[in-house]
Amino acid sequence: MKRTIFVGSSSFPGSATGISQSVYAQILALHQAGYEILCFCPSTKKEGPINQLKAIATVHCHGPSSDPRTELFLMIKEYNKVRPKLIINNDNPYVSNLMVYADCPKISFCHMNKSNIYKLVVNDSSVCDVVGAISHFMMGDLKKKIASKEKVSLFPNIFVPPFDALNCEHKESIVGEPGKVKLVYAGGSNLNKGISYIKSLLAKLNDSSLKESVEVHLFGQYNDKDRSFIAQLSSLSIVFHGFVSSFDFYKALIASDILLFPSLNEGLPMTIIEAMSAKMAVLSIDGVGGVSDLVLNGFNGLCVDEGDWIELSLAYIGMVINAPSKLNRLKENSFLIFDSNFSSGNFVRNLENVFSLTMRHSTESKMNIDCISFPRGKVRLLSWHRIPRGSENYNFLVGLRQRLGMLASRVYGL
Repeated sequence: MKRTIFVGSSSFPGSATGISQSVYAQILALHQAGYEILCFCPSTKKEGPINQLKAIATVHCHGPSSDPRTELFLMIKEYNKVRPKLIINNDNPYVSNLMVYADCPKISFCHMNKSNIYKLVVNDSSVCDVVGAISHFMMGDLKKKIASKEKVSLFPNIFVPPFDALNCEHKESIVGEPGKVKLVYAGGSNLNKGISYIKSLLAKLNDSSLKESVEVHLFGQYNDKDRSFIAQLSSLSIVFHGFVSSFDFYKALIASDILLFPSLNEGLPMTIIEAMSAKMAVLSIDGVGGVSDLVLNGFNGLCVDEGDWIELSLAYIGMVINAPSKLNRLKENSFLIFDSNFSSGNFVRNLENVFSLTMRHSTESKMNIDCISFPRGKVRLLSWHRIPRGSENYNFLVGLRQRLGMLASRVYGL
């Protein structure tokens, strides 16, 4: 019998940043380890991600307007057909419904420290065998909220580098002048990603003696106000790249030196993990979340309070301009951290260790991966918990309740 794993996701894997990229990396790592993957996720209009995911997994798409009963019926049907070895849930409320009845080991990953995503994992903890925390900060926080604290285990986000990008000609992957220290920022005009800090840092660089030695590459979408401000910094070499494919972005990371990451609220940022795998130093803000799990002061970059970030980043950039060997050490150290903790091999080993221990120590019948039946009588099923505006099921009051962490559910007479 094939070794099949069910993977649930709240967004289409590989379609954007954050959870979708993390889940795509999970699926790719499991695929490379020889597992068959059945993925339950929302649909996407982006052809690239669809083709990439279907090449490594069987995909069942739904949407926020899907009927929870219909989704549960389909999942149970697939469950009985393939008898999965494991269910991994990444913030999908329909998969949460399946886990109530499933008879195999179950893991629910928490990707954010706030919002109803966090509440869903706490809800899942009553029926799953393991709660996966992506950072030490999150692990400590979850243990305060979950009664069965022994269920909480550290499972950092991972990234699987595209080998084609690793083997490409670096000089062709990004426009730039040789000899300059290349800085990358990818947050666009997002206040939470730190655009105000980026503008202040660039303004100081523009007025400093360092301006001739650096080159700035900006990715993402910027509003007219920010573009106008940055355009006035005429002494700096600045390139706007806009949105690019994940492959092209990774090629740019390989060819660059320092990631600027003044984000204020993160789980365990995929952008930093990608940058470390591409051998980049990182200048980050030590906000809420797991950034300090990734960036170690003086070893692979800078992780400081938001009030100190601009001045210390300016000093750090000046230091590495004058000491190229120091920059090279920071970049090599970044890769060491990535390879030891955030690679696909590390994820699969941790997953299989937890699975083996769960099977070895459990004598409960639920671990026998038997067939399950569609529930009869009155049952409470979770509905989609982040219904977007424009959806036929969107309701302002329901949306407000969900933003406050109240999970949407309904009692069905089945």
